Amino acid sequence: MARRDPKKDVIDAGTLRVTTASGFGAAIVILVTAINPIFKIVFGVENVKPGVKAAIVIAAIVGWALLAAVDVLARSYATAHAQPQVVPVPGDMTATRTKGTRGDVDESGYGVAALRFDASHPESERTKFLILKADRAPEWVSGSDLNFD
Repeated sequence: MARRDPKKDVIDAGTLRVTTASGFGAAIVILVTAINPIFKIVFGVENVKPGVKAAIVIAAIVGWALLAAVDVLARSYATAHAQPQVVPVPGDMTATRTKGTRGDVDESGYGVAALRFDASHPESERTKFLILKADRAPEWVSGSDLNFD
């Protein structure tokens, strides 16, 4: 069973109900303002000053735009803060590094301290292991670059 991507879920969730309702509300306000007989029934005013209807339409559009912007920003914030999970590796797991850039190819004796993975893609290259060795700095390395002892 494939796991769901939480970032994709946030982005594909659709607009919030408040955003959708405010958009419909803004459209209704604009229609009511544009049609004189309905405007008279709703507001009880027959003759209005020239800028009143424009102000009502602008206020409806600005209100909807603010809610839509908050919706987009909330999705962006939620997506940006979805973190990969880090799990400590129990026991004395060791590994041999099979790929490297510092002459450490086929170098054994690395201790494995933790596993970092993206829950939505646990089998991918994004799965990393924190390897430790006395004479080297700790480093996150892809699982495909290691052979486990």
